[in-house]
Amino acid sequence: MSFDFTYQPGGLYAYKDTTSTEYHLFRLITCNAMANGTLHVQPYQESFDDVSGVESAGQLQPTAQHLPINLRTAMTWSELRLLGSKPFTAQDLAGYGLYLAEAQGLTESEAALRIERIVKLSQLPAVTATVTYDDDSRVNIDIKPQASADENGRI
Repeated sequence: MSFDFTYQPGGLYAYKDTTSTEYHLFRLITCNAMANGTLHVQPYQESFDDVSGVESAGQLQPTAQHLPINLRTAMTWSELRLLGSKPFTAQDLAGYGLYLAEAQGLTESEAALRIERIVKLSQLPAVTATVTYDDDSRVNIDIKPQASADENGRI
């Protein structure tokens, strides 16, 4: 079982789950292969019939500063797409920092290093991630750079 998606920390994503015809939005914090694969996101309250004009979180209301989502759940979503991206600041990731300290047992300095890394990753171009589960429910995440366009938009 596998799926591909555009991986961009700081990216604003839209998806449809199995129970709705509307798009739900989240901002991607990070993705990891530990604990059977987890997306770490900042979900938003709003949902939309059409996301063609949505490019930033702007005035959206977050439902949480951090929410871990099992990648198997994400594999059931349809129409997962990156709408836009804005680099994170350390302040944007305060909720994720609390999660790292409370749920993962990291020290303040260890959590700060992880947050600093995510802030730096959010400033880089998007990549393609292929998520694969094997028969033993182990997850592998393969990251590849995306083809870049020239000044005329050709890849």
